[in-house]
Amino acid sequence: GSGAAGGNILLRGGSSENGAGGSVSVISGAGGTTSGEVSVGSADSSASGSVSVQSGASSAGPSGAVSVGSGASAAGAGGDVSMCVGAGTGGTGGALSIASGSSSAGVGGALSLSGGSGSAGGGSVSVSAGDAGGSVSVSSGAGGSVWVGSSDGAAAGGSGAVSLASGAS
Repeated sequence: GSGAAGGNILLRGGSSENGAGGSVSVISGAGGTTSGEVSVGSADSSASGSVSVQSGASSAGPSGAVSVGSGASAAGAGGDVSMCVGAGTGGTGGALSIASGSSSAGVGGALSLSGGSGSAGGGSVSVSAGDAGGSVSVSSGAGGSVWVGSSDGAAAGGSGAVSLASGAS
């Protein structure tokens, strides 16, 4: 619009006092070769808007889960899932934070990063800092342990090595 703000669009499922609320589904169409894409994003601007995906809070039970994933493939490679933060040309690049939930009455949520299994070899997991002296820090909480090790060897070979090294100066 030509006013101060453009119009909003709200998609909402119906409410229920005695049962489950209605769902909202946005699904692309099927195709003979490729299904259609679904894109969710904010428009470009001098200061672009945020995109938020989250489940609602719960007053009496577990809150809803948020799942982001690609589909499996019966005849090709599985789809990638990519999380990328924008670069900054006039300041610092955007931060990426992955954290499990805290608990005031129990154990905090776990955080797991793992490569996939494969018949020809497992997938790798790489954690690295940016160029120009970025640091990588691994630490436990108060009283917690830090464990670094390789898995037991398979039937046909030995276990993997563990290497710690600093770069050349």
